[in-house]
Amino acid sequence: MRPLCVLSIDGGGIRGIIPLLILREIMRHLQDVSGKELKPCEVFHLIGGTSAGGLIALMLGRMRMTVDECIIQFRKLSEQIFREPTRTSFFTRSHWYSSETLENALKEVIKDQTTDSETPMQDDDPKSCPTFVVAVQNHDVNHPTPILFRTYQSPLLDRTPSPRRAKIWQAARATAAAPKYFPPFRLGEVEYIDGGLGHNNPAPSIQREARSLTTSNHPIGCMISLGTGVPGTVTFKVAGPLLLTLGRILNLNDSLTAMITDAEKTHENTKTNAAAAEFNYFRFNPVLPSPGNFPLDAWEKIGTLQDKVSGVDGYTSRVDEELLYCAEIVNEFRRRDDENFSSSGPVVGDVDFIAHSDYINPRMVAHWGGDRGPHNIARHHMDIPAILHAAISYNSTPLERAEISTGGMMLRFVTPSRGSEEQVGPSATKE
Repeated sequence: MRPLCVLSIDGGGIRGIIPLLILREIMRHLQDVSGKELKPCEVFHLIGGTSAGGLIALMLGRMRMTVDECIIQFRKLSEQIFREPTRTSFFTRSHWYSSETLENALKEVIKDQTTDSETPMQDDDPKSCPTFVVAVQNHDVNHPTPILFRTYQSPLLDRTPSPRRAKIWQAARATAAAPKYFPPFRLGEVEYIDGGLGHNNPAPSIQREARSLTTSNHPIGCMISLGTGVPGTVTFKVAGPLLLTLGRILNLNDSLTAMITDAEKTHENTKTNAAAAEFNYFRFNPVLPSPGNFPLDAWEKIGTLQDKVSGVDGYTSRVDEELLYCAEIVNEFRRRDDENFSSSGPVVGDVDFIAHSDYINPRMVAHWGGDRGPHNIARHHMDIPAILHAAISYNSTPLERAEISTGGMMLRFVTPSRGSEEQVGPSATKE
């Protein structure tokens, strides 16, 4: 079986618009590269998300939306569920928004897409895209175990505490139950809350699930991890009653900081795993400069956030070359109607570097013998400090010689099927 192409989406409330805008650009480049107009569910072998990322995963994977359709529904959902706080006393209420409003809004979206608001999570269509969302049990918040609501049967079901026979809206309600914002969701005898603290970045679950879905020694060929922004500082809007704002500052400042820190720590661990397992790994997560520190429920600021991410001078413009390269790699590993794949495995190159300026835009060029001629291996423009693990697969001719044009880096090529390794120092030539 060919290595899988997988997508991981962080939680972050209304900042879930960020991964959608980034994914839209990747899909745009993919259309140019592949010559096909594809949906994410037709590209990825597995999609997983937490909280807002879980809602997006369900819309893209289980409900098979395009990215543009998902953006429209996400903005509509955000306004519906966050427009009106609950009217009970600040001192007595345990949550700020209505679970009934959330559930009704979710069911409306599901009915629009599937014709039935009670559509089950499990999807028996062989062409379906395996999708999961992450929640945790309410009593398990100190050392939370990720609970996955899946659309597919998994060999891990007998070894992990996973709900079965859930509806789409129930999985969505569980992964969206952010503490203080919404009450826990009870299904049977178990109460669930979102996995924001401990599993806001679902990349580890993506890796475990990928291993369970294939017998390959290299289960992942390409992994994209989309964050919801890294604020310089954590702040909250002044909106609604003063006591509500004060309550947010006192109760959620540390929690939100922990959520963001957890996601980035997970990213660092995933980066290490990707280097060891020799798979392509891309992490896109913009730093949001002041005043771009958006609270999770600031639905009225989604438009402003959208401009910061995808505007003329926004994040996606600054990293467009890396997004293009990502799309090229996705095209190598994306789902095909015919899933037959050579067992020889990819030739993988790792490029590790740490930049010492605000931005870098290195252009790395590899050359090898024979009639293949020079090929661009990677083109990158990213926030720093960063370590990039780039990889590309070749169909036949083994690499004979490599040069790199940016200086100060080491390019390492590994052919898993041969177990060989060649290290090549950087050349002095600049492109």
